[in-house]
Amino acid sequence: MSLVPYATALALALPSYWLLKRALLNYMMRTYTGVPDLDALGKDVKDGKWKGKVAVIAGGSIAGLLTARVLSDHGFARILVVEPESWALSDEAADGVTRIGTRTITSSAGTYNSIAHKRSRVYQYTSIHVYQALLTMILRKLFGSGFDERAKGRGVLFARGDMNVRFSGWGLRIPYSEYPTSKGLSLPEILYTSRRTFEGVLRDCVRAFVSAGEKSPIEFLNGTVTDLNLSSNAKSIKSVNIREEGASATSETECDLFVDCTGATQAGLKMLSRASGASKLATLRENYDPQMNYVTIELPYPPNFEEDIAKIQIDSGISGKPPIDAKTAPWWLVFAPDPDVDYRAVFGGRRDNGIIFGGGGWASDMPVTLAQFREYAEGCKSDKPVPQWFFEIIDLCMPVADEATVFEAKINSCSRVCYERAADVLPSNFIALGDSTMRLNPRFGEGVTKAALGVTTLDGVLRSYGPSDNFAPTFFKRLAARTQGLWEGSKWTDYGRETTTPVPGETLNEGWHFRWYKSRLNRVLERDDAAGSALWHNLMYLVPAQYVMAPGIVAKVLWEAIFPTAPFVRRA
Repeated sequence: MSLVPYATALALALPSYWLLKRALLNYMMRTYTGVPDLDALGKDVKDGKWKGKVAVIAGGSIAGLLTARVLSDHGFARILVVEPESWALSDEAADGVTRIGTRTITSSAGTYNSIAHKRSRVYQYTSIHVYQALLTMILRKLFGSGFDERAKGRGVLFARGDMNVRFSGWGLRIPYSEYPTSKGLSLPEILYTSRRTFEGVLRDCVRAFVSAGEKSPIEFLNGTVTDLNLSSNAKSIKSVNIREEGASATSETECDLFVDCTGATQAGLKMLSRASGASKLATLRENYDPQMNYVTIELPYPPNFEEDIAKIQIDSGISGKPPIDAKTAPWWLVFAPDPDVDYRAVFGGRRDNGIIFGGGGWASDMPVTLAQFREYAEGCKSDKPVPQWFFEIIDLCMPVADEATVFEAKINSCSRVCYERAADVLPSNFIALGDSTMRLNPRFGEGVTKAALGVTTLDGVLRSYGPSDNFAPTFFKRLAARTQGLWEGSKWTDYGRETTTPVPGETLNEGWHFRWYKSRLNRVLERDDAAGSALWHNLMYLVPAQYVMAPGIVAKVLWEAIFPTAPFVRRA
């Protein structure tokens, strides 16, 4: 029997398989990530489809600032950013004046000092934030080398995206081998800094961008957008009403594009509901309560800290890997629980010009002193314990414990507005992004990068579509595809705790398959390079979540389920 026909068929099939696989991966990257949009981001569009138009942005915080910068590349004659907080528009805010002292707070946990500041409308202003690699790439595209210069000038740490994460105690293999230094590559960088420092840097970047242009279209106004005025057929917004700070009446401003960046208040939906009256709009918002509490404790460097920490052996949680250099490591540990085992998470690392520890969880008590935090970390339950060296680092900081500043947060609302469901009643020039469309549990640290992903998506749509009936529906369809996984992953993890109040009509059983898979994947991550790479790149917003469901990884997860590395200990 001749084998020639079979060999020929195989020779034809293999290239077809690889071509099909490549096409599928390209489709997933375009559909579920913002990475392909980076090529054009930050490049001015000559004779753009929106040339001469007027844009109004409601809200001038992080999402609003990024949106203004993106719109400036598309030929708008006027980009009006309406910000309700006067101090946020001051030079002081852009100069990075983030504190005016401290104030003493007494809570059920004890008495502590907290940072006093003037940014009254941002709840988590003084808190540390987590930033992903995609955000660094976006900021460098929008502001060039000026972003790095301004950020480093204010103490922002730029370092590899390795936070020494332990999922229920299991380490994560970071894909260093995919970025060989011999080829001039390095693991993508992320920012290590607080919200207050980052926002000041961003304001300074936008201020410099506005000043550098011959005639920038970006304007700032202290006030509030109060109403949307629709066209006669209700298919577009023709103007908005604005009440300037201190004014008793509103004024009408023409508007060819409206962008809701009002954050968690999601004011755009409320204004749209009043203007339209469409009953469907009332069904778009999903809301649940994770009962998430967390605390951050900021400290100065104690005397001889660098010398002392160099003596501590910090492991990566991966057997066979050398110890981490404690003097150069920007972050020492993120210890994340399996929600079916424990409610507590803890972390610690360097911040701009100091040290930060933090902890919290679902319906969690909150430690407000360093001694309480140490005890809190000792109580964490997981497949593997919090490493002993983490407590050694805490002990090094005890001499400056009295100099700590503390931030307590209680999050009782996560919400999503599903605008993609309302294409038939949505004005074609209405856009919402950032927390205005989705407020996630801050425990997962995705809020700023989510906003940046939104403006990158908007930039891509602006390059393809001018004012038309398809503009807003196209944007919301793309945004939903890229953020649906964020919402489901965060929500389904929260549903793993019985203290969470679910979305009306849902039960806490929703997402059980996700939690089952993740608890077994955690163990695979420690020993498998492919699984570690897929999850790390997904956490950095660089590949879609589908990569973590690759057949080879699924097979290893199923093997772990059948032949577990260690017994699965669950709550009674």
